Amino acid sequence: MNILLTAIGGPAGMSFAKSLREISGIRLVGTNLDEDALGKPFVDSFYTVPLGTDENYMDAIRRIISKERIDCVIPFVDEELFFLTKHGETLDAKVLASPHETILYTSDKSKTYEVAEEFLPKRRDANTGEFPLFAKLRVGRGGKGAKVIENKDELLSLPTDRYVFQEILRGPEVSIDALFDFTGELRAAVPRIRASIVHGISVKGIVFEHDTLLEIVRKLSKKMKFAGPINFQFMLGRDGYKLIEINARGSGGMGITIASGVDIPKLAYQLLTKSTLSEIPSPKVGTYKNFAEVLERQQKLV
Repeated sequence: MNILLTAIGGPAGMSFAKSLREISGIRLVGTNLDEDALGKPFVDSFYTVPLGTDENYMDAIRRIISKERIDCVIPFVDEELFFLTKHGETLDAKVLASPHETILYTSDKSKTYEVAEEFLPKRRDANTGEFPLFAKLRVGRGGKGAKVIENKDELLSLPTDRYVFQEILRGPEVSIDALFDFTGELRAAVPRIRASIVHGISVKGIVFEHDTLLEIVRKLSKKMKFAGPINFQFMLGRDGYKLIEINARGSGGMGITIASGVDIPKLAYQLLTKSTLSEIPSPKVGTYKNFAEVLERQQKLV
């Protein structure tokens, strides 16, 4: 099987490449915006491509699919995910991702409220004059643009139509790496406390059991159809854990989940080849570090 992994310059793409290369019979092709990609040593062929929002991006992907005879594309950047699912039916390869309709809800936090408000932080009206507020960009990733708004002057500095405003949560933050089959059933899930974060990426996590959070994930899957790797982020508030993000792709902390004994990339490959899964091991509770390559990359960004 020939698999195309996008954005292998990031921790998620690199983690998938490092895991999948251990399977015989797989040929991995990687793409990235620039030549110096973290996961480049773990793929058989490599291509630079434009940004996912560039008008030439899809043509570049189509050429690679044709030249490399790609069977499956696994995206790891939100912008690429958006366009690959939007145009997936026109590609000569399967895209391992949720349906585009789901991506529309997960990529815009205002739309996420339309289907999952009961699980999200309480939404606040920015016009009431009640502060502090927590502001998040409607469309954004990695916490970009997120900030606490302490007063009206700070509020007036924001283009409010681009933000959602929420109650403030104090944490801790929990991330769940999950895998769904093509019917939308949850097949694997690993909750972990984000114990150490460098530039938005978990470099150390504490894997633990939390049935309540897993039940929330199952309820969310009844409201949106998921497929493939999905990452859910929660933060503790006064009324329990609240959903703060759905990343409809593999996460940068995937190396921690793999270290706990649940190798989601290899399980995803089983779905692609057999449409079913062998027995899935339970994660081993404990503290784990991300892959050494990820740790080194994130430290260089400090």
